[in-house]
Amino acid sequence: MAVVGCTEDEKEFIGFVGDYLGNTNSLNPAVTRAMKMTITSEGNPVVGSYTLSGGGTNDAGTVSGSVLGLILDLKFKSNVGGPTYTFSGNIGDENATVKGTMSGMEAGKTVTYTVDLKKK
Repeated sequence: MAVVGCTEDEKEFIGFVGDYLGNTNSLNPAVTRAMKMTITSEGNPVVGSYTLSGGGTNDAGTVSGSVLGLILDLKFKSNVGGPTYTFSGNIGDENATVKGTMSGMEAGKTVTYTVDLKKK
């Protein structure tokens, strides 16, 4: 596995895989969106899917990218021609959280969101 977290006794490894749920927030509270990210690969490349809902949009697509230690570099690409977002962040709490920033173009403007997800 390329990315793992260790329990306190450092004998059991935990892979970065599964469902992560939470929210994205921007400076405008009306643009807060619910987010679900499902990671299906335990190593590089990172592979999975995502959904975003709220703030006037519903979107779903694929997740791809890489992980180095606990640092994530991901791309969220819409299945229906919507925005493509880049994500830079970290895995924390024995792979139970994902936090970082997501940026993309919406209606010709660059937007940036904070992302805060917890493993389901």
